[in-house]
Amino acid sequence: MCYGSSNCDEEIGDDEWFCSFCGQKRLFCPECSERFDDGDRKCSSCGTVRKAACEECGEIIDADLNECPECGSDPGKEKREHGEKRKKQAAGIGIGGPVLSGFALSGLHPILMWILWIPIAGASGLLGFLVYGNGRKHSKKAQKKYPSSFSKGESINKTEEFKEKKRKEKKKEEKKRHKERTERRATEVEMNCPACGNEWYFKNDRHNSKFKYSGLTTIGSKTRYGKIEVQCEECNHTRHIEIE
Repeated sequence: MCYGSSNCDEEIGDDEWFCSFCGQKRLFCPECSERFDDGDRKCSSCGTVRKAACEECGEIIDADLNECPECGSDPGKEKREHGEKRKKQAAGIGIGGPVLSGFALSGLHPILMWILWIPIAGASGLLGFLVYGNGRKHSKKAQKKYPSSFSKGESINKTEEFKEKKRKEKKKEEKKRHKERTERRATEVEMNCPACGNEWYFKNDRHNSKFKYSGLTTIGSKTRYGKIEVQCEECNHTRHIEIE
């Protein structure tokens, strides 16, 4: 079964990684039947590699590949090259710095040469270590850049029939929410006239765009700042009452 968030009842074959109707990605491993952890590209139980769709060409490929074998897409290439460049620079600084400074200071008195060379070599080694760490950081980031995604696979496997079904469901839900909002906005007021005590009844039914009232009349049909002006039928006293 699909068991997707769309409550699809279609079957997903053992060799399929996305539902052929709603596009939902496979949720259970075809080898050990364990549920995939969300976002993982391998089964945490048996190590089976999941499949995903390449963002560039749409081909279904192994989800853990850093380069698409079909179109060559490699989103981590720039970071990987930068990391390798940094590692080479680190080697040059860490080794070249002490060697070059040794040659430069070789004409000095041995004691003076060692006094000057040791801090230079130490600084070169520290700088090389920091540059190498920066290169490793970029290389690790490159390993987490994948050309494929599960969302792309879901998108290209959704059928037009399913999309139309979801559009109808969304439209139906919007109508339901609109009806609930308009029903909540209906205001009903029961009170006595502040001047003569005449009983007032007023209802603002926005669902039907009508005012219902007794014991008073409305002055105008427009509301302002959530209020409407009414007039008592007995004493002509006017008052603003709040409505939603």
